[in-house]
Amino acid sequence: AYNARANVHFAMGMVHEAIQDFSQSIRIDPDRVFTYYSRASCLLALGDYGAAAEDFAKVIGLQPNHVYAMSGRGCALMLQGQHEAAVNVLNETLALDETVQSAVKCRAQSLKKLGRPVPTMVSNKGVPSTEKPKSV
Repeated sequence: AYNARANVHFAMGMVHEAIQDFSQSIRIDPDRVFTYYSRASCLLALGDYGAAAEDFAKVIGLQPNHVYAMSGRGCALMLQGQHEAAVNVLNETLALDETVQSAVKCRAQSLKKLGRPVPTMVSNKGVPSTEKPKSV
């Protein structure tokens, strides 16, 4: 019941209320991945990047290789200015699924802040490449 109400609150832009409901749901069922992921997304939307990163980490602890939680955590770290940690998490994310666009974008921003080259493409193995595509 709390998750359903939280989703309605979030859809209506009532993010604080959504967080309260997701928090109540977590107290009732502390192992529900969806609830932590949803609360993390709300926290990210509010700019509480540290708390969002913690909730995304909880999701990953409950469901390793949850690429969207990994990407969310990496982006939250990037938004906190923790660019090295962000790049590490986002590289792991993209190694699992190179199509996660939020991971691609946040990694590029962190790499730029670190003064490193930004990959122009990702290989079919999820390994970043700084090579430019060859002209045909």
